[in-house]
Amino acid sequence: MKKFSLAVLILLVFCARKTKESKGYKVIYLKDKPLYVELATIPEEWERGLMGRDFLPDSCGMLFIFPYSDVRSFWMKNTTVPLSLAYIDSTFVIREIYDLRPLDETPVFSKARIQYAIEVNQGWFEKNGIKVGDTVTIPFLK
Repeated sequence: MKKFSLAVLILLVFCARKTKESKGYKVIYLKDKPLYVELATIPEEWERGLMGRDFLPDSCGMLFIFPYSDVRSFWMKNTTVPLSLAYIDSTFVIREIYDLRPLDETPVFSKARIQYAIEVNQGWFEKNGIKVGDTVTIPFLK
């Protein structure tokens, strides 16, 4: 019975992963924690971000990929889901993490030059033990 239960659990995890990947999510890893992300790679996607959403699935988020490192800023215009934001440098190290307030149009500037950013449900980083100095693995960028 234990072997059967384990097989069912493995199958469910595999199916959940495939479902998220088939919906356009890519998997990245923060430490050993998988995070399923939508990609924002062009100016229109950077500007839109997660605006207009009323829900973000658990362990899902958005990865912003910029062409070069620079000081960046994010805001929460038209975004009602409470988010946490990580600024990541060109070596894939998390430099800063911020909790953002819904609908707050105050820009949150990075202190460092960053090339990537991740938005997730507020508290996801803390809940998963992710902190400044941790490394992000983005398999499809290697």
